[in-house]
Amino acid sequence: SLVFATRSVAPQPVTEMSVRRMSGGSACISYSGGIGNQFVLAASPDVKAALSTWTRVATNTAASGSFSIPAGPAPKAFYRILSE
Repeated sequence: SLVFATRSVAPQPVTEMSVRRMSGGSACISYSGGIGNQFVLAASPDVKAALSTWTRVATNTAASGSFSIPAGPAPKAFYRILSE
């Protein structure tokens, strides 16, 4: 008989993040250092809000990457990157 063993790696938080302004007022958030299957950019108007209430804005599957945040009429928000 065959026995398969799997070992899952728990997601680890992103350890480095930087923000830079791009032309037209948009911004780019770059990140690295996390371990997970995907990385989610989440936004909230209240930095103290429960994580479950933050809005998922975008998802990446690269261990190091970036998210672009377009300029627009949306209200100001706080952003965080989640490793899942």
